[in-house]
Amino acid sequence: MDNPELSIVICAYNSARFIENGLNSYLKQTAKPESFELLIVDNNSPDDTAAVCNKFISEHPEICIKYFFEKNQGLSFARNRGIKEAKGAFVSFVDDDAAVNPEYAEKLINAFHHYSEHGALGGIVHPVYPDGKEPDWFSPYLNGIVARVNLGNEYQDFSKKYPAGCNMAFRKSIFDVIGYFNTDLTYRGDEKFIFRKIHEKRIKVLYAPDVVVYHSIPEKRISREGVIKISRDIGISERISVKNKPAGFAAVLLILFLKWAFSLVLFLKFWFKKQPVKGKFLVLVMYNRIKGFTKSLK
Repeated sequence: MDNPELSIVICAYNSARFIENGLNSYLKQTAKPESFELLIVDNNSPDDTAAVCNKFISEHPEICIKYFFEKNQGLSFARNRGIKEAKGAFVSFVDDDAAVNPEYAEKLINAFHHYSEHGALGGIVHPVYPDGKEPDWFSPYLNGIVARVNLGNEYQDFSKKYPAGCNMAFRKSIFDVIGYFNTDLTYRGDEKFIFRKIHEKRIKVLYAPDVVVYHSIPEKRISREGVIKISRDIGISERISVKNKPAGFAAVLLILFLKWAFSLVLFLKFWFKKQPVKGKFLVLVMYNRIKGFTKSLK
């Protein structure tokens, strides 16, 4: 396929056990098969990811799927490889443990055509939990920990927020303007970095509610230890992003301490509502985010 409109990039790592579930969702697309290509970027997986993906490709010649091996370890390296290999005018990213709705490709392509002034977009992300139940510690203030995104049913601009990495898309041409993903950054840092660059260039980002991803959340991620690790990784990425920028460092540190104070207020709110675990996890997240930010100073 030489001229697909959309290139869907799936960055995979140790995905042999679960990637096929997500790949099956691309077989049910309402978009014409020739309108999109699927690019699997294997980020140096030591398991059987390659074998599983190549078997799936051989069994489904009805859609265009390509497999690439990226030996440089790190999500940003894999994302950048996907951009470079993409043939489409639009490039989207979906996680290896996620599935998409049947209208995903069609609605995404249509959105870019209809909203021609927007350079990027993102849609709804529904977390899919191991037991089907939302963690008792979850509150809307912690959407980022489980990558939940839902701004309603109307098309609108992302303003203060930005799309989740498991459901974001770009006009490929904007990477010539803003550059590529920052390979020094960790969890969620590279996507935050790229959307900051987009914002600096005053490029609009669209929220497209009918571009939907169902993101599987492993038990480990929503455990106390998993939440602590994610929070610290976010803090570390925030520090790296303002490295050698004294003004930026001061601004981020101020924001973090303001959020820390706000989390203490919310802790009291949840305590009086007899939902103490929600308040405790808010404080836990902000404490470890600040710890990650300051630890990386050493």
